[in-house]
Formats: sequence, structure tokens, C-alpha cells
Amino acid sequence: MTQERHANTVDTQPWLMHGGAGRISRLLGPILVLLSCLLVADAYPEFKSTQYKEYEVKAAFMYNFLKFVDWPAEKMASDGNQIIIGIIGQDPFGSAADILNDKKVEDHEVVIKHFDGFQQLKEAIEKDKTELTNKIKALSKSQIIYRGNDGKIVITPADEFDELKGITDTSAREKKIEELKKRGFLLADPSKAGDIKTIIDTIANGQMENLKRCHLLFICPSEKKTVNEIIDLVKDQGVLTVSDTREFFDAGSIVNFVIEDNKVRFDINLTASEKAGLKIRSQLLRLAKRVVKDGADVTSHNNAVQQEAK
Repeated sequence: MTQERHANTVDTQPWLMHGGAGRISRLLGPILVLLSCLLVADAYPEFKSTQYKEYEVKAAFMYNFLKFVDWPAEKMASDGNQIIIGIIGQDPFGSAADILNDKKVEDHEVVIKHFDGFQQLKEAIEKDKTELTNKIKALSKSQIIYRGNDGKIVITPADEFDELKGITDTSAREKKIEELKKRGFLLADPSKAGDIKTIIDTIANGQMENLKRCHLLFICPSEKKTVNEIIDLVKDQGVLTVSDTREFFDAGSIVNFVIEDNKVRFDINLTASEKAGLKIRSQLLRLAKRVVKDGADVTSHNNAVQQEAK
């Protein structure tokens, strides 16, 4: 997205989101990128709303967090070349998050996923379970069940499923079915009660599983009543939880945005990051307004902070 820059403003969009600026930017880029995000929100063109300016800076920060946090190897391998930023609840970013489109972190494509509020997700699960139970019990043949790209549940007779058509050899068919299961397709036999329950729970809870797959999850202010449930769900799943509400930080989110002197800053909870299996690099810790470990503020204890970053 191209923006008009006033002569007396500084571009707060990260350097690394563009083509680079020579050898110096290649060497110092990561640090300067984060420093640039600390600029006042009203350095943006005046025609943008205050909220838009604020959340565009936060979106830029989140993109750069991805470069200064190390995830467990299995987490990075689970989604191939994707690194997922999730936003749960009533999205305050709107088009301000457009700066994240078509971005990469090393060879990983940044993907944005939006989730309904946690309460709505829970209600949708119960609805899906009821509908699936009734539909599967009414079937007489084995079915392939999966959630399509549009989020809708698809039920197709196994004999009519394209990838199983023409496979008559029992061994080859079982091998193909196992391959499909690894890709998220499930085989349901209506005559097996246990099979039905497993299918229903797996498909209905798909959105919850997608939350766990996020690398970074922004918890919107609308999730005040369910923030503890959200954090409990993803706390040991290698998810960098980010918020901009103090109560959410107290509840266990790893990073929390704060506004100080009209600038977007952030706090870091090292205890929560360790529980999530994440390693936050020293460059990011140094730029935090406040670093907390085991309930104590360790920001001023530089040696302790550096030790945690190693």
C-alpha cells in the first residue's frame, strides 16, 4: 500500500517490508525496524483516523515480532511455509492490517486468519456437533468428511470421493485413506458409534485447533470475558499471544501493547513465553517498555534480561 509522506514525517512501516536500503539497512535493519515502530502515531498523514494510525503501527510491530521470536522446530514445520497471525474477536485493525498482506519472514509466507469471538466459536461447536450427529446417523454408507476452504463442513460418500474412485485393492485403499487422514480428511462409518463421536469432535473443534496452529494470536479487547479460556487453550501450543489490554497481560498474554506519550510501546511476559516454548531474542527485550518474569519487573536488571534472551 503506497502512502503519501509529509516532509516532516518518518515512515513507520518497517524497512524490511520494502526492498531494503543498501548495506547499512541490511546490517542494522532489524533493530531500526523496531525502533521505527516506536514513533508517535500522529506522524501519519492527517487524513487517517487515530485508531487507524494506532493499529497500523501495531500491525507493523506484530510483523516484526515474527523476526525476533524463535518457535519450536515442530511448530515451524507443521504448516509448511506458512507463519500464521490470528486475530480473535471484534477486529480493531480493519484495513490497517493490510500492510501485512503478501509479506514473508525468511521463506515463510505470512497468513492472516480472522476468528469469531471465543464465545461464538464455542456456540458454533455445539451447533456443528448436533447437526453432524443427526446427518451421520441418517447415512448408510461410509463418508469422507472435512471442512472446506470456505469453512463449511463437507460430507461426501467415500465411494464417490475423487481420490478413492477406482481403488479396488484393499491394501491400496487403506493406504490412501491413511494419507487422506493426515491431510485432514476423515472417514466416518455410520455403523460405528465410537467412529461417529471421534469424527464429530474432530470436525466440530476444527476452529479451536486452528487457534492452536497460530504462531501469533492477537486477542481483541472484545474478548474480556473469555481471555482466560483463550490463553489456557493455547498456552502450551507455541503461540505468541498479543493484546493491548492490561487485564489480558495480567491474565497471561505474552506481549501487551501500551500507549505512552502518544507512542505505541509494549510489555513482555517472559514467564508466559517460556511456558509457550518460545524464545524471545535480546533485541526485542531491549526495546520493551517493561519485561516481567515470575510477577517481578526485571526491565532495569539488564543482565537478567540478557540472560533470559540467551
